[in-house]
This record gives sequence, C-alpha cells and structure tokens, in this order.
Amino acid sequence: MDEFTTAVETAIRASGTQNATEVDFKWKEIQPETPKLAKIRGEAASREIRFEEPKLELNYLNVVENFTDGANRELLIEISQAGFVLERDLLGRKRRDSDKVQAILEKLRQDGLVKADYVLECKKERKIITRLRTQDQINVPEVAELTCPYCSSSFSQEKLSIGYSLSELGHRMLQGSHWMTVLVTGLLVKLGVPQGSILWHVSEAGGEIDILAEVMESLWIFELKDREFGAGDAYALNYRRVIYGADKTVVVTTERISPDAKRVLEGVQTEYRRYGRRTNNLVYIEGLEQAEEILTKEISLERLRYARRWLVPLEELSGYNIGKILSVRFEKELSTQQ
Repeated sequence: MDEFTTAVETAIRASGTQNATEVDFKWKEIQPETPKLAKIRGEAASREIRFEEPKLELNYLNVVENFTDGANRELLIEISQAGFVLERDLLGRKRRDSDKVQAILEKLRQDGLVKADYVLECKKERKIITRLRTQDQINVPEVAELTCPYCSSSFSQEKLSIGYSLSELGHRMLQGSHWMTVLVTGLLVKLGVPQGSILWHVSEAGGEIDILAEVMESLWIFELKDREFGAGDAYALNYRRVIYGADKTVVVTTERISPDAKRVLEGVQTEYRRYGRRTNNLVYIEGLEQAEEILTKEISLERLRYARRWLVPLEELSGYNIGKILSVRFEKELSTQQ
C-alpha cells in the first residue's frame, strides 16, 4: 500500500493539473461500514424480522471438518435417524470397510459428535436387557449379580455390546445442516469479513436466508443445501434476493445445482438490468472442495470494486483513470489463480 500511495502522489504531482503540486496528501485506512445490515437490524422489530448473530464457538470450528467428508456425514446422519445404533450393525452394512468405519466412529467420538453407550444383551434370547454408560458398570457387584429377565443368567454372563447415538453437539450441527452455516461463516471470517458483518437465519414473513453478509458494503445472500439444489429452491431464493436487494447471491451445495434451477435464478437477471443493478451477481459452489478458492476470488473482486469507488475523487483530481490500472493489474492476477 505504501508503494501504491507513493506512486499515486508522484503521478498526480507530475500530471500538470492546476494546483496538483500543492496537494497535501493525508492517507488513512477506510474501514467498510455495514449500512445495509444496520438498516435490517434497525427495522427488525417493525418488520418482524428475526435473525441470529453468528456464534463461531471453538468447538464448532474444530469439528466442522467431519461434515465435509461424505462418509463421515453419511454415518452421522445414519446414527441421527436411528437414534441409537449398535456398532456391529454399522460395521455389517454391505460394501462398507469395517476398519474405516471404526476409525470414523473413533474420530467422531473424540470430537464429541457421538457418544457411546453399552448394551447388555441376553445371549439366549438375543434381546436387549439394559443400557450402561460405561463398560466398567458391569463389574460392579450390585449390577453383575442381577438376573436376566429372559434366561435367568446373571448380568455378568451376558453379552456386552457398544452402540452410538448423537451427542448434543452432533444434534446441533446436523439440525438444519447448521454445520454448513458454521463452515461458510468460518471461511468468510478467515478471508477477512468481520463477524459483525454477518447474520444467520434471517427470516421475514416465512422465508429464511441461511446467511446474510455485507462484504465491502455489498449485500450477499447465501443459500446452503446439503443436497441437490432444485428449481423449487430457486423460486423461493429469487423472491428473497429481490426483497432484500441482494448485490450477490451465493448458492452452496454438497451436490449440484440443477440446470432448471440455474435457469430460474438467471431469469431474474433481466429484472436486475431493468433497475440498473449489476447482473454478474450469481455464484455457484457445487461441492465443498472449491468453496474457499471461489470465495477468495469473489471477495477479492469485491474489494477491488470497493477500492475503485474510493479512487474516484483522485481520478477527478488527476484526470487519470487510476481505478482502471488497479483493475487491469489485480483482475489479471485473480484470473491466473483459477
């Protein structure tokens, strides 16, 4: 930045413009404001807008990587739907590598997403007698000497098996695919978007926006789907992006965005052009592998647009298109990063 500002000062003083040599340059860092989010926050009560301030708790950020892996996520969803699953049933599924599943379960357990309970089973009748919190409970004399209601054997002689259920953290992260909200928010913050420039679960009159962020005074809507994004999703999203006046719409899905959905989303661009809004405001992230790379590029372009707006007074003073030079240099750099 020092190099850039020095070059600007030198160019203006050498331009021959009237009084250019007498200009006193006082540079300062400009912190982007959030006027659009401030308006939403201010009108929340009168418009009955509900939202959450983001909470990037450390344990959320530490475990979110478990959900980006398809095998891990599949296992968590399977346990969630069943409520409680015996380990042998998870390992016994066809076309499943038992060693890999055991490794995943251990990782999920260490990260606090699942909890393990022990099930005491009647060997003869193959029925569950009771559940124990720890394996050692069966060694307590008062428990070991109890009698099985099915075969009259003592508890110590029956079969002890391990099973899994979701922890409170696991439930929270899976509910409404909250892990995706945490993942995308974590990426935005990592890439320099202040946490105070982000809102979660913004809803008004029924429809909900997963993430609303103001990036360099530009309003971005994020729609997150842990499945294919279809045309029905696109119609609902179109309404929300129009009523909030989104400058950019980002669709993030673990699978793909259907061709019909893309046609529906891109159909709104005609209306944007009619009202003088910029039309290159759709970003598709299909699969999470490229999420950081795509968001890095989009945020960099947003910063470039923001910088160009602030350079307008200098351009008027110098009669020189400084912003164009900036764009030529940095847009070229961004394009080579793809």
